[in-house]
Amino acid sequence: MAIRKHKNSWLVYWNENGKRKEKHFGAGPVGEFKAIQFNERMGFGKQNRRDPNAVLFAQFIVEYLKHIQAITKNKVNFKNLEWKFSGTILPFLGAYDIYALVHSDLDDYIIQRKESVTTKGTPPKQVTINREIDEIQSYLNWCVDNRRILSNPLKGYRRPKDDREVIEPPSLNEINSIIEHAAPHVQRFVLLAYYVGARPGPIELGAMVWDDVSWDSNLILVRSADKGGLTSRRIDISKGLLPLLKHWYLSDRNLKVPVKNIIHYKGKAVSSIKKGFSMAKQRAGITRRIRPYDIRHAHVTQQLDAGADLKAVSLNVGHASPDTTIKVYQHVSSILQKQAIGLLPELKGPEVAEMIKRKKAK
Repeated sequence: MAIRKHKNSWLVYWNENGKRKEKHFGAGPVGEFKAIQFNERMGFGKQNRRDPNAVLFAQFIVEYLKHIQAITKNKVNFKNLEWKFSGTILPFLGAYDIYALVHSDLDDYIIQRKESVTTKGTPPKQVTINREIDEIQSYLNWCVDNRRILSNPLKGYRRPKDDREVIEPPSLNEINSIIEHAAPHVQRFVLLAYYVGARPGPIELGAMVWDDVSWDSNLILVRSADKGGLTSRRIDISKGLLPLLKHWYLSDRNLKVPVKNIIHYKGKAVSSIKKGFSMAKQRAGITRRIRPYDIRHAHVTQQLDAGADLKAVSLNVGHASPDTTIKVYQHVSSILQKQAIGLLPELKGPEVAEMIKRKKAK
């Protein structure tokens, strides 16, 4: 009476009337989900046999993940979600009756996660745990929307505040220094991230191809990541980027191997530059934490510092609304507040000071 893996396939085996019986559920995390679900429903696990009419938390997970796989643009993100459910969420919540779930169950989940350790040997950050809470809520909301359950029993749960570290965007000097010490494909990444403001990764920056560049209209197409904003956006090619693009284009045309992607390494598309970016930062002598994503932050803050319209910047970076820009970029609010104060007209300037002095003299 146990779950085991045999030749990459998950199965549950048990004894019935003195004979061994087994049921196979397929390979990978999905097969494991099904095996765990069957094992718990049959009462073979540590818990007693449950009410056969109970709706278990894991009951619709395979169907849910299949839906997410069908609509997601990023295979890596889907794999991460799949393993998050398999390795973390389902072992804790998988055998729970959905309708018996209460908010204190999520409290217990958070406490257990804080007592666990990551592969680095440290407890997971609160922001990581909160993302898992969001995934649990998304799954339950999907179950409601698709009439698998009547209501989300955990609706309204107030998760703890994030411990997200606030990282100041890199200065122009830091960006220039990183570019100076970076490999060619990392240079292209940094420059495109700064001038276009596209998100790093395989969906936006990594997917940009030469066919996306409209030389006649001086525009570049960005296919947006699935973040609730526009599905795609066309960005004006700035004066700083245009000569670089032309130089790269001519260089790529001279290569023996046909090149499709703007950012590539020896002709092959590049989905991540974390290692190359880290090495460039190290060679540049920059010790503080700066992530590839922070180049996009610099794109936003430099424009707002120069007095750019918030809504225009928000549209250029693919946010659903200016509110998202302010929420995501915590430093944006202070910039806008400073700009707003600076727009206040003076009340007669020096004359006001003289008037106050006369008042005091009396």
